[in-house]
Order: sequence, then structure tokens, then C-alpha cells
Amino acid sequence: MKTLIEKSSKIQMEPEATLGENPANGGWSVLECYDHLNRYSAYYIPEIKKSIDRAKESNSTTYKTGLLGNYSAKQMLPKEGKVKNKMNTFKSKNPSITTTALDKSVLEHFIYDQKILRKLLKQAGKVDLGKTKVKTTFPLISFKLGDILRFHINHELRHMLQIERTLNAVKATEVTA
Repeated sequence: MKTLIEKSSKIQMEPEATLGENPANGGWSVLECYDHLNRYSAYYIPEIKKSIDRAKESNSTTYKTGLLGNYSAKQMLPKEGKVKNKMNTFKSKNPSITTTALDKSVLEHFIYDQKILRKLLKQAGKVDLGKTKVKTTFPLISFKLGDILRFHINHELRHMLQIERTLNAVKATEVTA
């Protein structure tokens, strides 16, 4: 989390035009990537908080992942610094379809959400990560709190790689232009 905050704070220093430019390959801009992450955080952070607030305190030190939750978290995780499996996003979470103008405020929002998530991670250490359930964005499906936290963080790591690649690609075309 701290690294994501530090990287995002550094990216905030880039010109807004650079952050808003789509790479030549047609992918999302840096701002669109952050907007996408913010859309997921807008759902998951309140759900995680509700689950932690409802949970009883626990001294449990063991955690066993759920089958589907573990699979989903692993699918999100980049491997060897690369995203091996491409995934489509929901229309409601796709910034290139549902938004128009974005600005650096999406980075501020992301950093703010990261600070909240850090606090929630500390609180999660006081509850049973296996018995505490969190609703997913899929209707009627809940994952264990531990799996949701892994899934959400892996999703952010996945898109941070995309953000770094996009920023490098856009800067490279600015130099050659």
C-alpha cells in the first residue's frame, strides 16, 4: 500500500496532458487506469469496512483461503512483473466507456482510498479472515475477507504495472514527436 501511494504521488508530478493521453496501442490512459481502480474501491472499501465492523474480534492466527476466492486472487496477481491473462471489465467499471474528461483528482482519490485501505488492513488483523465474509461485485457471491483483500490488492498491483507501461509508452512517443 505504501509503495502504491509513493508511486502514485510521484506520478502526480507528471503533466496532466501526459497522464490523459492514451498509448498508441489503444489502451487506457494513466488517468483512466486510476479511475477504473477508484470505481472498484468505491464498491469494495465500504463492503470491507461493513464486514469488519460486523465481525467479532478474534485471536485466530491461521487462515485458509476459499477455493473460488483464492483462484480469483491468483488470477489477478501479475507474475514476474507481467500480466499474463487479459480480462475484460464490467461496463460500469470501464472509464473509457462511461466517462469524458478526467483530471489529476483521480490520483488524489486513489491515494485517499489507499490510506483508508491501510487502516482497514490493520483492523482486519483483529478479526477472523476466514469467517468474515464480503459481498463481491457478482450478485449473490461472497468471499472470505482474506480473499477479498488479496483480490483487491492484486487488482491494484496489476493495474499499477499497466500504469507504468502506459506512462513509459506515452513519454516515449512524446520524445519522438
